Amino acid sequence: MDRSQLPARSKALPADVRDQASGTVLVGEDENLLRRVVSNVFRSEGLTVIEAADGESAIESFRAHLSGIDVVLLDMTLPAMSGQQVFQELRRLRPDIKVALTTAYSEDLEVMNAATEKPWRVFIRIPYKLAELSALLKSVCFA
Repeated sequence: MDRSQLPARSKALPADVRDQASGTVLVGEDENLLRRVVSNVFRSEGLTVIEAADGESAIESFRAHLSGIDVVLLDMTLPAMSGQQVFQELRRLRPDIKVALTTAYSEDLEVMNAATEKPWRVFIRIPYKLAELSALLKSVCFA
């Protein structure tokens, strides 16, 4: 995807969200286009982004950057390992990690609600607006 297909920064995010953030986010998303767009928006906001296209690579990337990742954006329907398995491994490796879960399926949310502790995670349903996602990560994880 070329940059001409991305929304202009001034149009993608409202003025109160455009202030530069700092930190590192791991984006675990198997949909290539969505992962690239989300990652580019985060980068334009000043965040360092590590991308993972499946559950196994998300865990590998997390291990490789264990102390440097501030938040994980995790799709619940990843190939290779389920989002729930990835979430549990992330919490085993670093119990304090903040995780923002995404899914288009309410069943995934119900499973995760039963298996997780709310203080360490937030949720945003797919499809979401990029401005909402950026604001959510900043307000919850980088404030």
